[in-house]
Amino acid sequence: MLAGNADAANQANRANLANAGERAPSLTGVWEGSVLFSTVRAELVQETAMVNEQAYPFSGVVTMQSGSEKAVYHVFGFVSPDTVAGMHPPSGAQFLGSLFSPDELRGIITLKSGQQISLTAFRKPGAQPVAP
Repeated sequence: MLAGNADAANQANRANLANAGERAPSLTGVWEGSVLFSTVRAELVQETAMVNEQAYPFSGVVTMQSGSEKAVYHVFGFVSPDTVAGMHPPSGAQFLGSLFSPDELRGIITLKSGQQISLTAFRKPGAQPVAP
């Protein structure tokens, strides 16, 4: 698929999710992906009450594992029909992305240094997060 066609398909997927009753799709679940040489696992819980009638808050735990090295981050953020924004305040890391399907999350992690890292994560079917 050509890059332009992929971008058009991604925008259509986001529009379909956004127009599904204007309710943000739930992030609650266990998500997995990889960044550089690390496996990323996010256990997220989305609240059911909206904030300012625009977004739903979420919180969770993100674990990054590379070999025997493991780092754990407590994160929080907001999800709206077309945007997922999260952060880890102590490190200054931020995530900005979108759900491209109910089980696929894509976005960019921006570190405090300004370095940006692309992330694609997939929901693990049937896995339930441990409450953060």
